[in-house]
Amino acid sequence: MPNAEVSIDPPGRRARTDAAGRFRFDSLDAGQYTLRARRLGFSPAEWSVDLSKNGRLDIPLILGARIAQLDTVFISDGRPCDPQTYEGFLCRRATTRGRFIDFSDIDTMSVLYSAEILRDINGFKIATRSTRIGPTRVVEPTRCTIVLVNGVPAAFVTVPESPFDIIGVEVYQNAKEIPAEYRRYTWGKESCWLVAYWTANFLRPIARQSIPKP
Repeated sequence: MPNAEVSIDPPGRRARTDAAGRFRFDSLDAGQYTLRARRLGFSPAEWSVDLSKNGRLDIPLILGARIAQLDTVFISDGRPCDPQTYEGFLCRRATTRGRFIDFSDIDTMSVLYSAEILRDINGFKIATRSTRIGPTRVVEPTRCTIVLVNGVPAAFVTVPESPFDIIGVEVYQNAKEIPAEYRRYTWGKESCWLVAYWTANFLRPIARQSIPKP
């Protein structure tokens, strides 16, 4: 099965299978690891392995066909969706306006950098910048844009570079589209857009950085 995403935790590395369906992780320490695999159109799966020192394991991973089912149905009583959980992302996708991109959409894009997820949305330019570890792709919005990561105010530079680490993106380019639970971030900036990212580690809170006093 080509082009399937395989991850190993720890240390949180990612790989994609080649044309023959093969993948490989090198330079791992002895210990227990969890392998996860997913591909659009198939049910994701997970395996636990125990690697010995200087050991090698050949593991065949088999994904089952995805069972056809209806998407999650949300019934709203007028209250806002949860602003800091992935369930809130699913709730807003079903009940509000805006542009929603989930991990299956990202897999279909076959992008190398998370910045490229916004490449087809008008108002966002993707540029290449040089860093100490080589060139990378960054987002350059054409107007004021508020960024959230896992429900917390952030910046585009704090968004994980790898698209494998992104499981959902919300884009609101109109003040009327921004849901009630996020409007407080636009006070005094009503003309700004808002982009909210959800990452694979959304269960762990984003570290807040304090600004040193002059």
